[in-house]
Amino acid sequence: MLTNHIPIIGTLFALLALAFGMFRKQTQIIILSYWFIIISVIGGLFAFYTGEAAEELVEGIQGVSDKVIHDHEEAGEVVMGFLYATGIAALLALVLEKMKKFQSLAAMTVLLLGLGLFGTSARAGYLGGKIRHTELHPATGNDVNQINQNDEHLQEYEDED
Repeated sequence: MLTNHIPIIGTLFALLALAFGMFRKQTQIIILSYWFIIISVIGGLFAFYTGEAAEELVEGIQGVSDKVIHDHEEAGEVVMGFLYATGIAALLALVLEKMKKFQSLAAMTVLLLGLGLFGTSARAGYLGGKIRHTELHPATGNDVNQINQNDEHLQEYEDED
């Protein structure tokens, strides 16, 4: 599950590098950022395709919601579209850079698709975090009862002091 962070953090780093390279008109930095995006895309594809096995691991764990898993899976499918589009755009941008054609348009396209990839990846990551980090989603039913019981025990403890 460590690879889940690659499309988020890797893409953010690549986009910052790309924006800096575009601003400073430094071709080497722009090319490097394309490679970082490609690496992030590969990491994202790996994370997506190992998701089914990860789902099997957590489905039987008490407190893991099927709805939260489903929401995360749906978000991952949206990310897939951006992974493919951004990866192909970055590869094409490398070719265009070599040909010295449409470099600005290619860089802007990769930047915009990369922003979409980052946003959708961050959302999918947040939803994935809700699977095991219950503090990220509102309390429901049994959780509320547990919180109330904990509050009562805390109050009793404070009264003893």
